[in-house]
Amino acid sequence: MIFAGSVGLHHVLRDLKQAKLASEPVNNMPPVEIHPLKDQDALTLATRLLNTERIQFAGDFEDVVQCIIAQTSNVPFYMERIASRLGLLGRPITVADVETTVLQQLTSDHDPREMEHFRGRLETYYRSTLTDANGRPISEEMVARAILDHFATVDVPQSIDEVWSIMRGQYALTDRRLIVQLLKSIGQDHYLISDTQKRYSFRFPLIKCWWKIAQGLGS
Repeated sequence: MIFAGSVGLHHVLRDLKQAKLASEPVNNMPPVEIHPLKDQDALTLATRLLNTERIQFAGDFEDVVQCIIAQTSNVPFYMERIASRLGLLGRPITVADVETTVLQQLTSDHDPREMEHFRGRLETYYRSTLTDANGRPISEEMVARAILDHFATVDVPQSIDEVWSIMRGQYALTDRRLIVQLLKSIGQDHYLISDTQKRYSFRFPLIKCWWKIAQGLGS
């Protein structure tokens, strides 16, 4: 049996454990991470998508293809959305047309790339209530959102301690373990990724760019 997609089994397990069942819930299925396309495969797909749309080029064809690949983090769904929009222009395209199309899609309230789920699902996934140093309740979703806001505005990977320092100052938290677990969960939800030194950053530059724009976090 194979589960594919945003199932969020780690959240299911957490909810089951919090229910204090008599038995220990365990997910013994080996996790298989689905990555973006490799560069050569992304090049092949982008080329075929542009050919399918019968697009002509005012500039260098390879530059246009490479721009599409870079702007979509090698994710096929976003590559298709760009190619189909470029096909509607009805004229030879340039790299500038690709960049303009990407920006329009990222800023449109109609959400043509269907990226709003990255923000909306936080409410479903992070439903717990935390307590600050003064005993006041804080929603886990609020802290998760603040963590992503922080990562969207920095250009270098962040250590657990760096994130803990920011969140502790912002919300008067007292338990570092909460941030450790939140970072792990947010990573499992494919927002963030950690390196071998356990420093985190956004997994996909495209998602980082959208989050920064969608949250109004400045230029």
